[in-house]
Amino acid sequence: MNIEELDKLLGACDGNHSVMFPLLKNRLGIYKDHELPFPEEFLFFEDKYLIIKKHIIENNISTEIVDIGCQYGFQSEIFLDSPSYIGIDCQLHKFFNQDKENINYVVGLFPDVNVDIKEKTVISCMSLGYFNKLIDEDIKKANDIIARSLSVANTLYISSTEKLIKEASKYYKEKTMLYASKTGDYNMYVLSK
Repeated sequence: MNIEELDKLLGACDGNHSVMFPLLKNRLGIYKDHELPFPEEFLFFEDKYLIIKKHIIENNISTEIVDIGCQYGFQSEIFLDSPSYIGIDCQLHKFFNQDKENINYVVGLFPDVNVDIKEKTVISCMSLGYFNKLIDEDIKKANDIIARSLSVANTLYISSTEKLIKEASKYYKEKTMLYASKTGDYNMYVLSK
């Protein structure tokens, strides 16, 4: 996707309808209704991923992508032109675009999965920070484990709890808000070395 295409899609984002559904609908037949109950309205956090892709292009950031908490991986469509996209999710799904050579998926819990994120661009959109008890019962300890594990990534796009973002920020030189949530939570930041 180029900047013009991204701007057009971002301009169409209204929070009530999926802008990606018309582009993907002919390939969604493999999913059952209970897997995608409202695909015309929501497939993934489209506005956030489109903003991330635009920021990557505009700032010439590495396009070796690791997406933590990818669910079905519909957002992989945005990164088809990347050398690699690895989606990580703790549940086995019918992952989207898994037939593409540069798109891969790993089932497991980050940071326990065997995926090298060193010097890559990592995305965690509404995943890390919300299920910390799967990592450690002590939330502060879990945030520390997650933040230290993420610290080797070149660039981190993260939409999470403010506590995790604060902890992860300690390992990066720059922190920029890319998306301010209308509800005051779930802001998205880019952290970079």
